[in-house]
Amino acid sequence: DLDFNVVEWNNSAQRIFEYTAEEAIGKNGKKLIIPKSIISEIEEVWKNLLNQKGSYRHTNKNITKSGREIVCNWYNVILKDRNGNVTGVASTGNDITDNLNSKKLLEKSEKKYRDVFEKSIDAVLILKDKKIIDCNDAAIKMFGFSDKGSLLKIDALKLSPLNQPNGSNSKTKAAKLINATLEKGYNRFRWYHHHKNGTIFPAEVTFTKINDKDEQP
Repeated sequence: DLDFNVVEWNNSAQRIFEYTAEEAIGKNGKKLIIPKSIISEIEEVWKNLLNQKGSYRHTNKNITKSGREIVCNWYNVILKDRNGNVTGVASTGNDITDNLNSKKLLEKSEKKYRDVFEKSIDAVLILKDKKIIDCNDAAIKMFGFSDKGSLLKIDALKLSPLNQPNGSNSKTKAAKLINATLEKGYNRFRWYHHHKNGTIFPAEVTFTKINDKDEQP
């Protein structure tokens, strides 16, 4: 109602907040499911709703019967009588806590990967369709470039001489190694690279297949 008292409580509300309808109906919603730390924020949202200002969607922390803190996405609809007077608010809440936690874990994992990638003493290059799309500082230094942008502009084959010391064509040999990696997921071999200054140098190379978000290599 207008005072934030619960007048209806469905099964979904019971599942999310753990209160039965008998326990919730008649109780003040602010005391029932709102953490004390954000009551003033929710009161402002409520005030704007009743005055038909601001957004009808809101995301905020809530608290369950057992004291567990969750995050819910709310969609609110103003209720009016036949004369157009506001009589209350119908609110639909969706618990998005697990989604947010999964997102945080993913972000943490990506940061960890990025730290390992950037700080590795081994040169690391990421290729897509045989083009360099990312690299770390060790790769920039190993090939003699001054910055990442300069290295990303060139074709990956430019980092190899025309032929390997055994006479095999680098382009043909690289294509075979890439195809083998796409099939097996992993490949390790010795390769001769081309420094920016023209020097040819040997390296132990490891290819690892990485799939993107669409599970494409």
